[in-house]
Amino acid sequence: MLQSYDEAGTNGGIKNIIITPILGGVTMSGIDKRNKLTEEPFSYTITKKGMVIVYYDNKQIVMIKDKEAERLIAKINSAKDNAAEVQLLLAKITGNFKRGNEKLGKRKNN
Repeated sequence: MLQSYDEAGTNGGIKNIIITPILGGVTMSGIDKRNKLTEEPFSYTITKKGMVIVYYDNKQIVMIKDKEAERLIAKINSAKDNAAEVQLLLAKITGNFKRGNEKLGKRKNN
C-alpha cells in the first residue's frame, strides 16, 4: 500500500518522485529492505481453541497460545486492511527462525 511520496529532485524539468510504503507511521523501506513481505510469505490460522498457527511458505513455523495469541489476534484484526502490516506482525512473532534452528530436524549419522 503506497501512502506517501518524497520529491527527490528534478531531471530536465521532470520531477523525480520516490514512493515509499508506510506502515503505522514507519516506512516499510526501513524495515523490509529486500521487500520480502510484499510477497506475503507468512500466513496464519486461528483455531477454535484460540491458538494462532503461523506458516512460512506453507510450512508451520510456530504455534502461539494463551494471552500472547489473544494479543496477536487483536493486532491482526486491527491491521486487516493493511496486508504489509499483518505480514510484519507475523514476521516479528516468529522471530529469526531461519537462523540455525531449521537444521534441528535433520538426523546425524554417526
